[in-house]
Amino acid sequence: KLPCILKKRRSNAVLLRDQLRDFGPIGADYAIAVRVPDGRRDKVRHRMANAGIETAVYYARSVPDMPWYRQKYGEQAFPVARDICANYITLSVGPHLTHEHMRLQAREFRKAVAS
Repeated sequence: KLPCILKKRRSNAVLLRDQLRDFGPIGADYAIAVRVPDGRRDKVRHRMANAGIETAVYYARSVPDMPWYRQKYGEQAFPVARDICANYITLSVGPHLTHEHMRLQAREFRKAVAS
């Protein structure tokens, strides 16, 4: 059963990455993180939710911004970590979803970004 689940996740992830390649998708076959341009992450998430598509923010605050790390290491610039926290959302590639769901997520993401 597990090999079938993993195969389905991988197949969904490959398709979604391809559909959104111009938005810099990252991630393993668990979920695909995609960059929302122009700091509009929350607006795009709201539009996706209105279209019935769940998204998530995995890193609401970067590790360098957490109190313990700031106290231990001080103020340092970590532009990539901060960019991921501020601008990326994740989309599901779960085995319960079909390739049509992947295409729908990609279409709705593009529409949400464009509006």
